[in-house]
Amino acid sequence: MEHNNDEKLISQWTEQSAAEPLPATLGFAKFSFKVKLRNLMEWIACAVIIIWFGYNSLVAPSLWSSLMYAELSVAAVFIGINLYRKGRILGDFSEEVALPTIEYLNRYQENLKRQIKLLSGVRYWYVAPLAFGMIGLKLEHIFNKWSLVNPPWYDIMFLKCVIAMCLWLIWLNEVKTVGKLKKDLKSVEDAVTGGR
Repeated sequence: MEHNNDEKLISQWTEQSAAEPLPATLGFAKFSFKVKLRNLMEWIACAVIIIWFGYNSLVAPSLWSSLMYAELSVAAVFIGINLYRKGRILGDFSEEVALPTIEYLNRYQENLKRQIKLLSGVRYWYVAPLAFGMIGLKLEHIFNKWSLVNPPWYDIMFLKCVIAMCLWLIWLNEVKTVGKLKKDLKSVEDAVTGGR
């Protein structure tokens, strides 16, 4: 008899908790804020790049420089559009929204999958377009200044730094951040399925 009462209480608690809003401690609002802040900073950077390199493409001393500056401006437009289309948060994750727990978890799960997909390809849509223009500009400087007596060490070092930064950005996004997001996704999936 007492066993039936326990089952009834557990059943009532499960039904009630499924209809309650998810506690803010699980971090959905924090996740949403981080993604929105990242996107805002990237869009501001894209606007600066578009203006700066767009202007430089008009006043560049050579056709090659002009093309590379224009490529960087176009790359920034592409990155901004890609972030808008694929990198935004779907739905409202503010703490004021009172969605049932399972719906909140499903929305969080969907947004985690979107961010994983976006960041898994960062080498193609983010790093490569910007690297192409920067490396092209530096190679022109190196070839124009090259001499066996006094090679342009500064430009060579800058080129190495650009390549190292590209590799670091790929690692940071595709390995570290995606790895963390996959762990978060696993915990959300476990919460949705009840750990089954």
